[in-house]
Amino acid sequence: MTQGAVVPARKAATRRPVHRAGPAHAAHTALPQVPAGPPPNPVIVPPPAVVPAHSAPLPAPIKPNPAAPTTAAKIDGGTRLVFGAGDATLNQASLDALDAVAEAAKADPEKEIIVTAWAPGVPGDPSTPHRLSLDRALVARAVLIRAGIVSDRIHAVAKGFNDIAGGPLDRMDVVAVRPRATPAGKPAPTPAGKPAATPAAPMQPGLGVGPGSARP
Repeated sequence: MTQGAVVPARKAATRRPVHRAGPAHAAHTALPQVPAGPPPNPVIVPPPAVVPAHSAPLPAPIKPNPAAPTTAAKIDGGTRLVFGAGDATLNQASLDALDAVAEAAKADPEKEIIVTAWAPGVPGDPSTPHRLSLDRALVARAVLIRAGIVSDRIHAVAKGFNDIAGGPLDRMDVVAVRPRATPAGKPAPTPAGKPAATPAAPMQPGLGVGPGSARP
């Protein structure tokens, strides 16, 4: 170096800032957590059962008609009532006969009560005998319900003049029987041992019409 030459001053080294990851930076770079398994299945709670506050009202009481000519006779499993022509009322003796059938059914909860009523008529007017047999079946059903038989155990059939042969024309059979299992396609026999006709669709719970009966 030549004597007297000016040596330029060295520039101070410039430090580059070092960015360190802080808590805020780490929060942006962290990966989302993956659940270990699927969420549990939702639990669906069924709505509470609606229980009626009051039971179904009982039918109106059937008062005996002392002038009714109705007679009662015992048959296998129950009683047969024979009415006067065009009549559907009951006297005390026929009411007592129906109460006896109800007591037999209450003694055996597996028994059901079959009410089958007929009424005579002419082929050109099936409605009149059907209505009369229906009135008779409803009277018996009301007596049985008031005697303590649940309506589901009573099966009433208003036949009109269908299948009326084989007994008095103005008759009604009320029997307490146990349901019987039979081979497919074969109707259960009646208490008397005769094949029973297959009833048609019921008009209302516990009340139906016989096969071929005309509806009013």
